Amino acid sequence: MGNLVSNSPAYQPSEERKVETSKEYTEENNPFNMHYDASRELRANGAGYYQFSADAERMAELLASRQETALKTRQDSAAKDLMPGQEEGMTAEDVEIRVPGKRKRRTDGRQQIVGAKRQKLQRL
Repeated sequence: MGNLVSNSPAYQPSEERKVETSKEYTEENNPFNMHYDASRELRANGAGYYQFSADAERMAELLASRQETALKTRQDSAAKDLMPGQEEGMTAEDVEIRVPGKRKRRTDGRQQIVGAKRQKLQRL
């Protein structure tokens, strides 16, 4: 078999069409390249919706205000600073039990004592 030849001419776009197409399909025009922007959305937002500013200074003010409010709330409620895993009213021994591994060692020790008692009772 020889080479296949088409009877219709091959499409060769003009230079104008090439430039036009390249402009049309650039990264700036890619709709999937855009980030979410709530201000451009047309949907209805709920009552708790708040559009935050994109300004870094304003965001820093909001963060400082949030930390100040949290600190004031803790002071007003007389909240105590506790260790991770600690609850108000716990003793130091209770905190030690919550330390990973320590509780397991204690329960393993208790299981050995109970096992020894069972063996002793079975012998009688």
